[in-house]
Amino acid sequence: MKPSVKAMAVLIALFVLFAGVERASATPIVAPVSGNTTMGSLLPLNNAFNQSGLSATYISGVTDFATFTATTTHNSQPNNDYIAATTTGNVTFDLGSVMIIDKIAFWNFGGLGGNPFFAATQFTLVASVDASFTAPIVLGTFNPAVFGTSLNPAQVFSFAPTNAEFFRLQAFVSNGAPGVGIGEVAFNSTNVVPEPASLFLIGTGLAVAAARRRFGASVP
Repeated sequence: MKPSVKAMAVLIALFVLFAGVERASATPIVAPVSGNTTMGSLLPLNNAFNQSGLSATYISGVTDFATFTATTTHNSQPNNDYIAATTTGNVTFDLGSVMIIDKIAFWNFGGLGGNPFFAATQFTLVASVDASFTAPIVLGTFNPAVFGTSLNPAQVFSFAPTNAEFFRLQAFVSNGAPGVGIGEVAFNSTNVVPEPASLFLIGTGLAVAAARRRFGASVP
């Protein structure tokens, strides 16, 4: 006797579910869609979020944040970094929509020729749902490490999950220069991306439903 469509779907779904049971759901890395600054620009601000200088690239909203930041470095070379003319003022990033964010990945300025005097040693992070920062949320003050090489790893700073679209870095302290540099920034969204096992379960359910609609009562 042939197994029913429903029975086969359940068996396949259970197999896929247990095959992927040890895989945790991913939280995606998110890139700013734009930015602005009141600190001037010795090198353009878009270098800080266009993935230039990274040893690998990611898809915003898809690539797993933890996996990507664990291994990806940034190479400080001309046109790979943002350099502000001063440490006074702010840099604001727009993520494009309001989402829940709980981490920032910060690749520090590594120094042209390995001289990291523009590297940031401190910044304060502030969030807002609107571009005017009418109700700013201070997320914390963070102290990035400085490396004496042009290659820098990602430094991940965590804070309480915050619903916001705009993130502002301010109150910078540099490693001795009158301005400050940023290699790259990105954010971690807690909007969970389903793993393939979960996606397969959803697809299996849809397939069974479609079969029921097509064959009616003949499909158990």
